[in-house]
Amino acid sequence: MVRPEMMMILVEDDPEIRGPLVKLLECYASRDAIRLKINAFPDGESALQALNTEPRCDLIVSDWNLGPNRMDGLEFLTEIRETRQLAVPAILNTGSELDAHARQLLGRLRVTHVRKPNLNQLWKEVVSTIN
Repeated sequence: MVRPEMMMILVEDDPEIRGPLVKLLECYASRDAIRLKINAFPDGESALQALNTEPRCDLIVSDWNLGPNRMDGLEFLTEIRETRQLAVPAILNTGSELDAHARQLLGRLRVTHVRKPNLNQLWKEVVSTIN
């Protein structure tokens, strides 16, 4: 049985991380025979705008710190869950330590946290959303 193509939104502000992360996730998907299309964005605002024109999304992976004067990953995921009411799986992939408020918010939003740079754990969480 052929699985349908999975549509992922990836939000990462650092182009030196975003590009290689997309390539690595595509390699993992190819290795595991998973059809994956990744739409990568440098900030939450552009990802939200893209969702206005192409609302299909099966998974969201977002960094927390998305640059100065920008919506952060928690604000982006809050917008996804509470305003747009999208119930797709979501992963916060960040190198930052989570404080109690952030952990509580992730729990309320039903968002998984993966600490950078653990790419194997990130891929494990991606695959768990498929199965």
